[in-house]
Amino acid sequence: MRQLICIVIIVFFFGNTNAQSNDGVDSSRSYWIYLHQMSKMTPDSIQSAYIYAKEDINFGFPYYRTTPYLEVIFKDNNIVCINLKKGKFKLDVDGFAYPKIRFDNGNPIRVKCIKEDDDLETLLFVKADSIIERIKKAKVVRIEAMFYDGEKRVMEFEPNQLKWPYKSKPEEKTPDNKQSSKKTKQVKSDGIADSVNFHWQYGYEIDKMTSDTIYTAYALAKELLDFKFPYDGGVTANLILCCKNDTNYLTVAIAKGQFHFDVNEVDVRIRFDNEKPLTVKCYRSTDGTSQNIWFRESADSLMAKLKKCQKILVEASFFNDGSRIMEFDAGNLVWHHGEADIKKTKKPTTGKK
Repeated sequence: MRQLICIVIIVFFFGNTNAQSNDGVDSSRSYWIYLHQMSKMTPDSIQSAYIYAKEDINFGFPYYRTTPYLEVIFKDNNIVCINLKKGKFKLDVDGFAYPKIRFDNGNPIRVKCIKEDDDLETLLFVKADSIIERIKKAKVVRIEAMFYDGEKRVMEFEPNQLKWPYKSKPEEKTPDNKQSSKKTKQVKSDGIADSVNFHWQYGYEIDKMTSDTIYTAYALAKELLDFKFPYDGGVTANLILCCKNDTNYLTVAIAKGQFHFDVNEVDVRIRFDNEKPLTVKCYRSTDGTSQNIWFRESADSLMAKLKKCQKILVEASFFNDGSRIMEFDAGNLVWHHGEADIKKTKKPTTGKK
C-alpha cells in the first residue's frame, strides 16, 4: 500500500511538470516553435512560427483560463497575429481593433488590427513587416488588447532570436494604392512608423431583408478620449457617414462611454477647418443607446462642407465627463451617394451603421 501511495505521489509531481495551463502548453515559453506546411490547394509552402505568452489569461465563465500566442506566418506575404485558444477579442465600433504594442522599454504604439473571422479568437496586424523587424530585435514584447468582457489585459512574450528571413512581396502600385498611400498618416514613436489611417475608409453591406446597398465611410479621431471609471482606458471616436435609401446619415460613435442627452436630443458644435463653429441638433439612437449622436436633420446640409474641408472638430458632452472636442482628418472625401434624391433626412431605425 505504501509503495502504491509513493507511485501516485511521484506521478502527480513529476508527470505534470509540463502542464502549465489547462490548454496543455509546454512549460518553456521563451522559444519559437517553427512549422513548415504545404498548401493543399496550391504548390506553395507556408512558413510559420509561434511563441506562447509567459502567463495565461484568466477569464470568467465560459472560457475560464486560456493561453495567448504570438504567431508570424509567411505565404507570399508576412502576417503577424495574436491568437487565443479560448475567449474572444473585442473590436471597436468601426469593426477594427487598436491594441498597443511595446517592444522592450520603448514607447507603446497603437496599431490597427483586423479580425480573422467572426469567432474573434485572432487579430491580424495590418503592418506586418515593420512589426516583425522589431520582434526580431526585442527581448520582451507586450501587447495590450481589449477582450470580450470589456477589460484590457496585457500579454507578455519573450521572443528571443526569431529567425525569420522572409519578406512580403512589394505591393503593386495602382491608382487606388497611390491614393490610399497619400491618406495614411505616419505616427512615429520610438523609431518605428506605425501606419494608422485617420482619413476616410469606405465600405458597404447588403441589407438581407431588402437587398438594398448601404454605403459607409468613417474616419477615426486623431486622439483617444480619456474617460473616468468605468469607461477609462482610452476610447476611439468615429465619424461615420452612411447612405441608405438615397438618404445620408452622419453620426459620431464611441465603443464605450455615454454621450450626454437632454432626454433624447442634444446641441453639438461642429467646425470645418477654420470656419466659425456651427451648433446643430443631434439625437439619440432609436435603440435607446447613448454611444451615438445622429445629425439626423442636417446630414445632407453638411455634405458640401464635408467634401471640401480637411479637418473637422466636433464638441459634445459626455455623461459624467463634461465636454470634449474630437478632431478628425476628413480631407478628400469621395461620396456620391444620396445626391440624386436629396430630401429631409429620416430617422434611422437603429443606431448601427
